[in-house]
Parts: sequence; C-alpha cells; structure tokens
Amino acid sequence: MILSVEKLLVKYGTNIAVDQIDIQVDKGEVVCILGANGAGKSSLLRALLGHTKSSGIVKFKDNDVSSHSATQRVRDGLVLVPEGRKILTSLSVEENLLMGAHLRYDKDIYTDIKKVYEMFPNLSTRSFMSASVLSGGEQQMLAVGRALLAKPSLLMLDEPSLGLSPLIVEELFGVIQTLNREGMSILIVEQNARKALQVSNRAYVMELGKIVQKGISKDLMSDEKIVSAYLGSE
Repeated sequence: MILSVEKLLVKYGTNIAVDQIDIQVDKGEVVCILGANGAGKSSLLRALLGHTKSSGIVKFKDNDVSSHSATQRVRDGLVLVPEGRKILTSLSVEENLLMGAHLRYDKDIYTDIKKVYEMFPNLSTRSFMSASVLSGGEQQMLAVGRALLAKPSLLMLDEPSLGLSPLIVEELFGVIQTLNREGMSILIVEQNARKALQVSNRAYVMELGKIVQKGISKDLMSDEKIVSAYLGSE
C-alpha cells in the first residue's frame, strides 16, 4: 500500500470539511474520489499535501508523514496537479517544467523533460515560448508534465478535466492510463465521474466531508445511486 489515511479531520474554524475519513491507495493503483462541489475533495488533497492543518494519520510508503511539511511531502513523492493548472504564464514552457524539478539535484532532469516532450509533442514545439500562448488543454498537459518532473511516487490530480473540451479530456485520461501502465500510482479528484470511473480501479464517494460509498469502479458504474447522482444518461 502506497497511501493509507486514517481518521483524517480537516476543520476551518467550526466548519468540518473532511470528517474523519479513511482511504487507501495500493501501489500501482488508480483511485478516484467523486463528489459534488463542497463535498470536501479538494480539502482532502490539501491535507494530504500538508497545505492545510489536519488531524489523523497519513502514512505514505509505510512511513507516517503526518508531521511532515508540505515541502518534505513533495520530497517524499506526494505530488499534485492542482485544479486550475496554476501555470506561471510569465515563464516559458520549459521554465515551468523546471519549476517542477526545483527540489531535485540529480543530472536526469533534462532527460525527464525530454520524456515529457515525447508524451506531449505540442509542448516540445513551444518549449521556449511563453506559457501564456498555450491553450487550456496544453496548459493542463504542462501542469501534468511539471508534476512529473518532481518524480512522484503518487500523482494526485485535482479536477483535471475542468474546462477542457471532450477531445482534450480523452487525451488527458489516455495519458493517465499510460502513466499507470508504466507503474505510476494515481489519485484523482474529479467531477467527471464517468471518465474517472473508466480509468480507475477503485472509487470513493464523498458527501459533506464523509465517505458515503466506496467500491470497485466497474461495479459503481452500474450502481443505481451512482448512476442517478453522478452519471446520468450518455
């Protein structure tokens, strides 16, 4: 198991955003977390990254990282592709990729940048252009590439399909599947429940900070409650 979370609690003042939940991600697994806006999904990711105060136990690669700083958790291998991409448009495409490697001191950084360019050829042709010229889909690919430069053991994606065209969503989730086939463990928070369930092994459903349902993704796709609440008609 690469990630184990027990009794995680996140509060903002008196408001409970994440209510003592337990989740697990096995090595080499894709897990998705579904839920409406305000369910607590993004608060969960912020807590896992150490960006917000929380209580409970977060174990990563069999080590208790609950007291680790956000920077240390990135060094540990917990890496996020944030909602809204958070690309630095004042920098070039390649400079954005290098930002992902800012905690690395090894000599393989440019080898890994080349791998990102092979994965996303559009970024290669624009490597020295301002990131501001990229389309929304290309910026999302850049955000994924930047995260990969941090050498994640667990890649977390927060609403990766938000604002993207159906064609780009298909391409993005294809990349997620490729990364997983290569051994990457992945945790996805996503409102596009159908796509998330299609690419994941297991899923959790959050409502008002609690896990209200969990199971094998394939099974949940035919669950009446999930179909009614999240999938609807094709």
